[in-house]
Amino acid sequence: MRIGISGIGYQCQEHLADVLQPWFDLKTKGQIEILLSLAYGIFPEVYSFTQATPEPPDGSLSSLRGYLSDNKIDALFVSPVPKYEWDLRTCTLPFLLQRQIDLLWLLDLQDEVYTVDEIFRILSFIEGHKDIVWFKVNFKNYAFAFDCYVEDFVVPRIWRARIPSSIRSFHNDNSITYQEGQKQESLPHCTIPRDLAFPKHLSWVGRPEYLKRKIRFQHLHYGTCSYKWDEESNSLQFNEDYYIKLRRTIPKVYKDPTDCR
Repeated sequence: MRIGISGIGYQCQEHLADVLQPWFDLKTKGQIEILLSLAYGIFPEVYSFTQATPEPPDGSLSSLRGYLSDNKIDALFVSPVPKYEWDLRTCTLPFLLQRQIDLLWLLDLQDEVYTVDEIFRILSFIEGHKDIVWFKVNFKNYAFAFDCYVEDFVVPRIWRARIPSSIRSFHNDNSITYQEGQKQESLPHCTIPRDLAFPKHLSWVGRPEYLKRKIRFQHLHYGTCSYKWDEESNSLQFNEDYYIKLRRTIPKVYKDPTDCR
């Protein structure tokens, strides 16, 4: 099986090594053919509010270029202009599709950390479900602190790359359109069972500057955000208005004694 990893990121140095290391380990072992095609670029929504106070480079682009020079990754696209998420993801595809990958696996370089064992268990599940075209992953969504998480992040991450036809592009951030114009929403899919894989998603932990930037991005991109920054306590909190409006229950916060740092 040939697996193509489509990864994107911007100012993502904090967890970059942890995100990529299991994939490097698999490439080195040679048990599975792994191709890593990555893109680095800023979304227009983020660019719009960072023009006034640009962030100094955090070293992530330099690290990615180093990985490319060392042949740890196979392709790197650096966007000279802001691109929407689905367009930036699509920039990773030509290299992978030319090499006739069997599976496309989406990876956010900012915060998605699998273990090698989790990857093997996911692949075994996919092999045993040949009637399924694409798969969601249930992430352990860390929030507030590195020993706290919620169970509310289940998203599309893996697709068969040539069934029902070859992949053409992304749409709606992380959804696939195939060459014949068919969209993934009409195709068989399922979620990888959490007892097989519950990878770390370091989404709502980190520096206040990063968390505030993410909240602003979500408001510009989605029109709302399930989190807010409380200036009085200088801390991240659930956005109660979001849950009231959608008539949803605020997620339960679980303690993780293993601390994900």
